[in-house]
Amino acid sequence: MSERLACAAQRKRCQEIHDNGMRNGRNISVWLFLLFLILWPGWAFTQEPFFSGGTYDPSIQSPAQFFGYKLGQRFTPHHRMVDYLRYLAGASGRVQIQPYGETFEGRPLLLLTISSPEHLRQLDRIRENVLRLRRVPGSVENEALFKTAPAVVWLSYGVHGNESSSAEAAMQVAYQLAAGTDSLTRVILTRLVVLIDPLLNPDGRDRYVNWYNGTVGQRANPDPNSIEHDEPWPGGRTNHYYFDLNRDWAWLTQKETRARMAIYRQWYPQVHVDFHEMGHESTYFFFPPHGPILQEFPEETRRWMHYFGEKLAAVFDRFGWLYYTAEDFDLFYPGYGDSWPSLNGAIGMTYEQAGGGRGGLVVRRKDGTELTLRDRIHHHFTASMATLAATAERREQRLRDFHKFWVSAVTEAQRADFTGYLLMPGVSKERFTELLKRLQDQGIHLQAITGRMLVKDAQDLITRKRQSVTAREGSVFVPLTQPASRLVRVLFEPRPAITDTFFYDITSWSMPAAFGVKAYRVKRKKWPGLVDWQPQQKASQTGESRARYAYLFHWDDIATAGLLSDLMENGIRCYVTRKPFVLNSESFKPGDIIVPVSVNADVADVHGKVLQLARKWGVDLFRSATALTETGIDLGSRNINWIRPPKIVVAADVPTSSTSYGTLWFLLDQRIEAPFSAVRTARLKRLSLAKYNTLILPDAWGSYASVLDSNFQKKLRGWLREGNTVIGIGAGARFLIDANISVNRVKTEKPSKKDSLKQKREERLKKAIRSWKQKQQERMRDRISGSIFRMVIDTTHPLGFGQEPMVYLLKRGKQTFELSEKVHVVARLPENAHVAGFISDKNAKLLSNSAVVTVEKVGAGRVILFANEMIFRHFWRTTTGLLLNAIFFGSVF
Repeated sequence: MSERLACAAQRKRCQEIHDNGMRNGRNISVWLFLLFLILWPGWAFTQEPFFSGGTYDPSIQSPAQFFGYKLGQRFTPHHRMVDYLRYLAGASGRVQIQPYGETFEGRPLLLLTISSPEHLRQLDRIRENVLRLRRVPGSVENEALFKTAPAVVWLSYGVHGNESSSAEAAMQVAYQLAAGTDSLTRVILTRLVVLIDPLLNPDGRDRYVNWYNGTVGQRANPDPNSIEHDEPWPGGRTNHYYFDLNRDWAWLTQKETRARMAIYRQWYPQVHVDFHEMGHESTYFFFPPHGPILQEFPEETRRWMHYFGEKLAAVFDRFGWLYYTAEDFDLFYPGYGDSWPSLNGAIGMTYEQAGGGRGGLVVRRKDGTELTLRDRIHHHFTASMATLAATAERREQRLRDFHKFWVSAVTEAQRADFTGYLLMPGVSKERFTELLKRLQDQGIHLQAITGRMLVKDAQDLITRKRQSVTAREGSVFVPLTQPASRLVRVLFEPRPAITDTFFYDITSWSMPAAFGVKAYRVKRKKWPGLVDWQPQQKASQTGESRARYAYLFHWDDIATAGLLSDLMENGIRCYVTRKPFVLNSESFKPGDIIVPVSVNADVADVHGKVLQLARKWGVDLFRSATALTETGIDLGSRNINWIRPPKIVVAADVPTSSTSYGTLWFLLDQRIEAPFSAVRTARLKRLSLAKYNTLILPDAWGSYASVLDSNFQKKLRGWLREGNTVIGIGAGARFLIDANISVNRVKTEKPSKKDSLKQKREERLKKAIRSWKQKQQERMRDRISGSIFRMVIDTTHPLGFGQEPMVYLLKRGKQTFELSEKVHVVARLPENAHVAGFISDKNAKLLSNSAVVTVEKVGAGRVILFANEMIFRHFWRTTTGLLLNAIFFGSVF
């Protein structure tokens, strides 16, 4: 007791020292010293509050008072979090709460704005001043802002739902800032505007919390082998559609990301922290990051990351907590919650606490120590407060360097040897527009070309070849000289500089290549007739007139697949042309869709349904009064084939990869609204396949053979012979090959026949005496984490309809197929196919001249194999059409 009283007296004396220092204008670095003493480590033994010695407004309830339990004693579901945060906004004059969107399951996404009441009254002006620092060159007004404006710090918690402590910590941080009356809290509120996103992924977290609360017993079991530490498929990490939201910042495929991006760009904070968890055997990670680090980050960004790391290290040292820096987590992939904010002027950082999906309420580690949920909350809470204190301490310099970030971006762009990027539509107008919208939603300035002009010395973004190109109306110029120029270069350039062989994610990307859009670096300075690009609401030019003979539409991408699916779901018979023709001066190509009127006479109001659905999807309809064409085949040709409506069943659950399944689910359910049945993989063994005609086996984390036995394989062969289709992706394709359902073969490295026995023995000896470090490095070099390859497509085959003859594939993993006459190769990697991203010479040679998409007949049925994902994270869109063709045209040959 006497020791505790002595500690309290010491904290009180420090408070007096700090208050006197503030009144006398002393350097505020004393804050961090004060922070050490207020965040007293005695908590670990006494179970005192997280902010030991802090004082609070008694009229505002703490989380413990509101919930009736202390944070860390149980998990708080999202709806109760929302209740408490809304209570804080009503009880404290320091807090505003704003819903900025909702999840796919209808849960609200919330942003808390916390600062002094004076700042909250002037919030619009503060926000406008921050934005001025982004877009206005140095001025007298800016100098005044550096001296007086609060800095903006954004704290993001819980992007991975089963990394569950961060959302609990968010509530404690919100309470501290809303109710704390100590000097440190007051100074933070005076010098900062704090934005708290308390839970970025409510759907995933509630999936985890509901499972855990329904599994744990009366007392939490720390044994890591206990069921409460063994989260079932698909886990709570991802959102409703099993997408990893911490890979989506740059691609904006998910509604949560798009909603967050819209409100983030209203602020452009100077500091952004993304709170995570990792394996329970680890400790705590904070910045600086491991390499590789994007070279586009200026030196100031790197220095600030070290500054925050040093401040957090001092606090964690005071507690004796274990931590590490500069290992494991890079700053390379632009879809992260640290990289993307850092490319937009913030000091974007990841903080990782041990725990994760196996953490539960308490888990025992190998060394015998027990890690509790309360420990994890305490660590994240302390890191949050230390970050706020460190930012407040150097508020003015952070604002100056934030402004410098944008000014230097423009200056560097002006010194570049090109002026910007020219984007030209390819075969898919839909993907072109989608790309532009994604860029604009990230604050990138786009200019539409209104005329026709010759552009000399244009350099192809991928091949680097220089040529003259004609920019037609509809093309778009992306100027490099704009505040977002660093972001533009990172998103466009396929060859980010690589200084390491360790990669946490993919090693190459390029948004134009991902969308199948032709892109050039250009030097032209004057572009007459440029106007700011604005998205046009797509409305089909269908009119109300009825077709006498047939309706027709071009096969493009998502929208046309959605229209086709809707038409067939309404009982309307649709046909696809296998050969080109010209009708009413309009050219139609293989893959375009025909809806004859006469064969659909039994469909009630067929004209009204076709017109209404075309308007829904924004697809242009063409009408014909005759089957007779001007050139090419006529509409009654045998080369115009009926499209069998797909009755789809998709394997889900173990061993299926939840992210692979989720991408398919999102495509079918959200994008094209196609009906399908998801069936647990194990249930396929006893399922009657007779009611389906298309089976899709997504990629998997293990082998399908562990679940689908020889009896199922026999059943599958019989089902195929009856005229049905199976589509295997990644491990799904490998299963079909290993089960001899497909005659295809995975391409493997073959030993050189030229090597002598002596050379082979020497090679084996070299491998045997490698050091542990050498073996680790070789394993890393042998991975293909994600690189870009040229892929050649047979556009004469129905699976290649509507595609470019050459596209760029984002390849992960080494699996491809042998080139063989036993199957038809729809897509392949040619000689020297590698374009960008890290790959070893050995693997580049292995993948050259290999098949990626194949099709073969089994009786009257089809086996379609994809060596890897065609819709990776739904941002690599240029290959989506191959999968759509497999689904809809799989039986049309």
